[in-house]
Amino acid sequence: MSQPNIPDITPNISVTKKEALSLLLSSIAMEELALSNLINAEADNILALASLARKEGCLPTRSLQQIQQNTAQFIEGIVIKQWLALNRLDRIIQLAGHEDTCECCHNEGEE
Repeated sequence: MSQPNIPDITPNISVTKKEALSLLLSSIAMEELALSNLINAEADNILALASLARKEGCLPTRSLQQIQQNTAQFIEGIVIKQWLALNRLDRIIQLAGHEDTCECCHNEGEE
């Protein structure tokens, strides 16, 4: 059996601290947008089921329980993702430091 041939990859990426923090914040914002789309899709599913229940007159209790359990699991997953995003945001704020990101503080002595 031969050894795998792994190419030598040496990426040269030059990003400033400010750019890196901006990229991290952008990634959190994109994740928030994705989560909001998922929440809207789940709400649409619930509305469709409510509409179906109205047309049918009712839904079996077992179906309602399954829908409730699925929705509860979905919301639990969203809450966990939100907690992780908040944790990442707190770490980004710690990395940034107020004096590095607030240009109003740097300009106070110049006026």
